[in-house]
Amino acid sequence: VDSRSQVKAFDLQSRLSRARNLDSVIAETYRLDSPSWYFPLDEDSDSASAGDREGSGSTLAVTQLNLGGELSFASGTGPGTDGASAPTFTPTDRFNGAYLRGSTPVLSSGLGRTVEAIALSSTLEHQIIVEWSDPWSAGIRLGFNSSGNAVARTMNPWNASLDRTVTSAQVYADGRTHSFAATLSNDGAGTTTLRLYVDGIERGTAATFSAPILPSLQRVNVGGGPYGDMFTGTISHVAGYGSVLATLADHHAAASTGFAGDRSDERIERIASWIDFPAGLMNLDVGDSTIGHVDSTGKSPWSYMQDVADTEAGVLFIDTTGVLTLHNRTRGYDSAAAVDVSVSAEVIDPDVRLASGIAGVVNDITVSRSGGASVRVVDAASVSTYGVLGESISIIGDSDLDVLNRANWELAMRSTPVVKLPELTLDGLTEPGTAAAVRGLDIGSRVQITGMPSQAPSSAADLRVQGYTERIGAGGWTLTANTTPFLPIAPLILDDDPRGRTDSTNRIAY
Repeated sequence: VDSRSQVKAFDLQSRLSRARNLDSVIAETYRLDSPSWYFPLDEDSDSASAGDREGSGSTLAVTQLNLGGELSFASGTGPGTDGASAPTFTPTDRFNGAYLRGSTPVLSSGLGRTVEAIALSSTLEHQIIVEWSDPWSAGIRLGFNSSGNAVARTMNPWNASLDRTVTSAQVYADGRTHSFAATLSNDGAGTTTLRLYVDGIERGTAATFSAPILPSLQRVNVGGGPYGDMFTGTISHVAGYGSVLATLADHHAAASTGFAGDRSDERIERIASWIDFPAGLMNLDVGDSTIGHVDSTGKSPWSYMQDVADTEAGVLFIDTTGVLTLHNRTRGYDSAAAVDVSVSAEVIDPDVRLASGIAGVVNDITVSRSGGASVRVVDAASVSTYGVLGESISIIGDSDLDVLNRANWELAMRSTPVVKLPELTLDGLTEPGTAAAVRGLDIGSRVQITGMPSQAPSSAADLRVQGYTERIGAGGWTLTANTTPFLPIAPLILDDDPRGRTDSTNRIAY
């Protein structure tokens, strides 16, 4: 009886490729802390309201206080790391203008509250950035006083003795973009504490008062309120949380630098955290490159991670154990790497042919990075021999020196053709002594072929696996590997003979 069934399997690459597209670095960082509501305020210019991006369906509508003034969506810029616009608030004066007003789901439980926003103003006047309150205006306010100092305030219309204010020593209505936050915490024993943060740092003396519970917050006003204190400038990324955040420094970093300076492995871990990818399913080498800010909006997690790996000049893949794996670039010139499989030339199919040509050869290369320099390098000797063979590479590093080093290393590796054995089929089932090792091959594995004819160059006997196809069936188990020479260019190693000599085959590594 021949009984057959169809089996389908999906690896983690499928999961990463089909995950939701990413939002801005600010939005993704905020979401790690589970905001109760979040308004980026990046709506189009013809909008009359702003929407909550955390799924509540709440909106903030443009609301007029008295006469005059304008509120214009998409007319300003926010922090600069989100690639989005921000609304501009232009009131007539402190008591006449337009602001945003709406209600969110009631937050009544828990012992903590945080409200935050990113704002820019140069007006020295009492101003509201954001106010989060109950329907009777008991709640938290962030804004400025008439001297331009940042202010966090609690309001209680029923008992003014519970009002508290924390004021920064420094003026922050200074025409620059800042991250503002206020936290309200209750210790469970009746003591409530208000704190003010600007750019991720606590900026005033904490104020305490006795209150058995925190207010049930629901109403949100942005850029003013029903009693005035209208805001002049831009506001974006307004959010409220049902906890006291310990990550406000990260929130500011997202808005100010976009985490420029992350190592490549750290950036991949950060992307993975945004989509709740398990840390236990990652095995990442420590990166040798630092990554600059790049707008993540609209990118798939997998494509963004691959951009990071390309900048590292490493390789990112799902290994044979089903783990997301990063090999840093130093693996590409590790002369002491272990040999994973050693096979005799006698077991290689006679149809296998060595290959050489200008495919992959580059002698005129330009490397550029977002927000930085572009560098062109040329190998004149290679151009004279093979003609101009150009290529452009774009990376997301944060150093112009990395751009130059990458260009020179690519040129060193690729300006001269090498003899290759591009495809190698191996027996993973029956060959004595090697079958088990063949089944364990993965991307980056080292394969050596012994007993090659004397005419064969060494580059065809020492190989690195760049990819592979396995075929498993009743007739056997074979693995066909796509390979490249293991070390087309050897790294310069000090005090090593012969790799301590600067010549055509030993180069300072990138």
